Amino acid sequence: MATQSSYFPTIILFVFALFCFISNSNARILSEKLTWKRLLTVDQSGNKGKFKTIQDAIDAVPSNNVDVTLILVMPGTYKEKVTVPEDKPFIILSGRDVSNTTITWDDSGDIYTSPTLSVFASDFMARYLTIENTYGPGAKAVALRVSSERAEFYACRITSYQDTLLDEGGSHFYSNCYIEGGTDFICGNAASLFQKCHIHSISQEDGAITAQRRSKPEEDTGFYFVDCRVTGIKSCTLGRPWGPYSRVVFVNSYMSNEVNSQGWDDWGKPSTHSTMEVRGCLLIILFVIGFCLEMAITCNAQGKWSKIITVDQSGKKGSYVKIQDAIDAVPSNNVQHIFIRVEPGIYKEKIVVPEDKPFITLSGRNANTTVITWNDGGDIFKSPTFSVFASDFTCRYLIIQNTYGTTKKAVALRVTSEKAVFFACKFTSYQDTLLDESGRHFYYNCFIEGGTDFIFGNAASLFKQCHLHSISQENGAITAQRRSSSEEKTGFYFVGCKITGVKSCTLGRPWGPYARVVFSQTYMSNAVLPQGWDDWGKPSTHRTAFYGEYKCYGPGARRTRRVVWSLSLSNHQASPYLTMSLMDGKTWVRA
Repeated sequence: MATQSSYFPTIILFVFALFCFISNSNARILSEKLTWKRLLTVDQSGNKGKFKTIQDAIDAVPSNNVDVTLILVMPGTYKEKVTVPEDKPFIILSGRDVSNTTITWDDSGDIYTSPTLSVFASDFMARYLTIENTYGPGAKAVALRVSSERAEFYACRITSYQDTLLDEGGSHFYSNCYIEGGTDFICGNAASLFQKCHIHSISQEDGAITAQRRSKPEEDTGFYFVDCRVTGIKSCTLGRPWGPYSRVVFVNSYMSNEVNSQGWDDWGKPSTHSTMEVRGCLLIILFVIGFCLEMAITCNAQGKWSKIITVDQSGKKGSYVKIQDAIDAVPSNNVQHIFIRVEPGIYKEKIVVPEDKPFITLSGRNANTTVITWNDGGDIFKSPTFSVFASDFTCRYLIIQNTYGTTKKAVALRVTSEKAVFFACKFTSYQDTLLDESGRHFYYNCFIEGGTDFIFGNAASLFKQCHLHSISQENGAITAQRRSSSEEKTGFYFVGCKITGVKSCTLGRPWGPYARVVFSQTYMSNAVLPQGWDDWGKPSTHRTAFYGEYKCYGPGARRTRRVVWSLSLSNHQASPYLTMSLMDGKTWVRA
């Protein structure tokens, strides 16, 4: 194994790239003028048309809200417990100045009932607010609880003593925030990035700043601090493990001498001492970069849809019961960005997005609660549960599955769109799960499961931070790429992904003679066979297929027994296959 020191220059380069990326992204997010469709004002003076309490303003937002709503909080000290419920997404809660706009309470005891502000709704943003729990030491007293799928906090001040910030679950971004506490004051199991934040410990003796709760290695969660500042009044540690696979990373951060020399505490759990390889650290950095990308895209796209359509199986007024009905309602030759919000439920239907209906965004609220399912099998062009032919299509937070089983080809998703993007989706079937047929496509943070050739076709596609899970019982191929000539600019490119399986699998086999597949910086479990690739009984493809691996790691990534016709790529060889530039994605990828 390479030593940590041998990877040090690479780490420095990654950290530098990360710093530059985040700085540019954050400047772009903060400088862009916010847009909203509804404005509510909170003012303790009770002026006409204004709410006296923040909770009253939140309660005034309709259930199942789809409009970006700005709640402007006038200066004052608001003594109230505030909850943003799950059915009220797209809220921006904003003060004018963090120094004079305060939400305060003094409850304690239970981390789930004590918070001053609790956020359950997705797509939430808070700005220029002080959020405090003034109970003091002696009991758990949460100031802010965040259980939102996606949330952002800009220039906020969050203070208490124990368990100040319960960063419970979801993907969150904290920028230029001040967070103060004494014990475990940033705790939970979210996937969160803290950028340019001031972390201040008021512990009297060795209190931990973080208590991260990741419970298993498969969880893509953790706390990531970039360009932050850590100070204290006495002594503190950077963190202790609430969960056995706790993950916390500080990058390019200032630490005062109040941080104990040992840095970390094991909370009396020596079993947590297992050390991550440096290559694992590189994966974490890649995760953070990808996370920043998703948050930046989401922020920049917010409020830019020309029309919003809702699908709800309950049949609420103004909504469609079926997803296909909502798609059919989009005009032919559409030129506007249409947002179709799919409420949680299991939608048993075959869906087609026809070629004449571009610029559609189809979004669930959570990939675990919004399912599109069918059970057809036989023909790869007729069996798909979901087929996309329209260009400029985006899909977010949905499960798309074909439950037919193992005996026939059964496609879950067919993508023949010129340009398509999939964020945080799950695609499941057995044979031929994802027919990535043609066009340019971007898959980010998706879970793709199957047994045989379950990512196949001839598109030019980038898969970033995706989890590929093989349920093959014996040596099934993950990919079957169909590039038929050396002139075609197609291929499947996997960056920062994870491969697992129930038994054994290969990385791919050539459906076309010039098949092109590259795995970069990807974790491969021992489910990946030592030979890595299969030629499908076509020795002639040894000269024409392009199967490459670059800085992959894990027990299935060892090169010692790889087929001789696969490639271990150099930095120069791999560089064209690492970014969205390979498909001009920076010009059209949209959330």
